[in-house]
Amino acid sequence: DGWSVTVADQTIISRILNIAVVQGAQGAYLAHAAGQTTLDATGPSPCPNTVPACGAPVRVFRVTIAVTRG
Repeated sequence: DGWSVTVADQTIISRILNIAVVQGAQGAYLAHAAGQTTLDATGPSPCPNTVPACGAPVRVFRVTIAVTRG
């Protein structure tokens, strides 16, 4: 847990609030309009509480989402 997720253009997709998602999921998203945007997620270091610290960086994930209407 501890991930921070942002969508660059929420007029294209946005997170659905107040729903239960499966364990490990960061959310469910709804497409609103055709277009392209990015979803960026930043997570904690995989070993934040080790002594000495493991030195692993935070985890970063980016995906480009294209919504089309057919």
